[in-house]
Amino acid sequence: VGSEMCIRDSSKLNTLGGVAVEFSYPGMFDAVAQIKTDAQAIEQYTIGSKANYKHQITVDVRPLASGSLADDASYRVRLNDPGTYTPTPVQLRGEPGVVMIKADHSEQTLFWAHQNKLLTLAVTSSDPADKVADILSAIEATIRWRS
Repeated sequence: VGSEMCIRDSSKLNTLGGVAVEFSYPGMFDAVAQIKTDAQAIEQYTIGSKANYKHQITVDVRPLASGSLADDASYRVRLNDPGTYTPTPVQLRGEPGVVMIKADHSEQTLFWAHQNKLLTLAVTSSDPADKVADILSAIEATIRWRS
């Protein structure tokens, strides 16, 4: 079963119900770990696959007092590297967000500021068969803030 098939089959979705955000993701990702690599973070997760170590979803929710993406270091790093990343505006539940698309198609990272919080959700894969854009699109369709 290819990644595209998993995305289209809604019975194969898993759900992450975090403190601040909730979303569904393709069933090919079956290993969730809550992590804490940054004391500032409200919550952080890695979502991987027991069968394929080549793809991963990372989730980071942190305070963003200004409400401006320009004040987030991860966003600025990508914005300041236009040869590698292309910013693409998106609408999520009527609010603006930005997806940074890596030129080699191995990564798409969503940045969504909401009520002085920032969600950074990255889908990465070194497997050419994975359609990173489709995986992120499936997540975007279900994602919502819990607070």
